[in-house]
Amino acid sequence: MDNPYSASDADEFSSWEETLLFLPWIGRVRITLMVIGLFNLLASVSVPVMYYFIGLNDMGHQGALMMAGFGVVVGLIVAVMGVVPAFVAAWGLGKGKKWAWFVALILGAMYVPSICFPVGGIILYGLLQDDVRKAFLG
Repeated sequence: MDNPYSASDADEFSSWEETLLFLPWIGRVRITLMVIGLFNLLASVSVPVMYYFIGLNDMGHQGALMMAGFGVVVGLIVAVMGVVPAFVAAWGLGKGKKWAWFVALILGAMYVPSICFPVGGIILYGLLQDDVRKAFLG
């Protein structure tokens, strides 16, 4: 009877996992996307709190609640536009999905003309390497 947990079976990788081992830029881009996703998550959670205190300082309790509500809307927009695409693209790149390469490329292009220029530069440089591009586009 064969042992289903034998070491020989555990050492086998899929072809995509082997590709990941030899393409370090995929890992670097994934880490960059996760870090910027966490930064956006922190921003989306802290925006309502900041808006509340701004409203409390300027308009009293009623204004603070109104500003906190506006902050929740802004936080949701940041989460939908920044957190979700970054984590989804990082996950998809790890699975070797072609659509994830395009999503990450669009995110990198969006970050380049902003204060996050280094983040966009790392993403674009990593994704446009010949071996990475060929791994996703064939």
